[in-house]
Amino acid sequence: MVVLDTSQSRLVILIILITLSIPSIACSLYIFYKFIRSDELRQRVNNHVILLLLIISFIQVENKERIF
Repeated sequence: MVVLDTSQSRLVILIILITLSIPSIACSLYIFYKFIRSDELRQRVNNHVILLLLIISFIQVENKERIF
């Protein structure tokens, strides 16, 4: 039986989460930039839902990083 509550396992999980959250933040910022620069993307109603999901995801990733 594997115990996941040791200090080594917590360190490994922390390293994995941090290494995956950095590219996630970079991709979110790039998509935000594209939405800001493109008039067509901002005016289409179906893209508003995608933008809302992106904002929610970005907030969740940022909050998880502050916990660590």
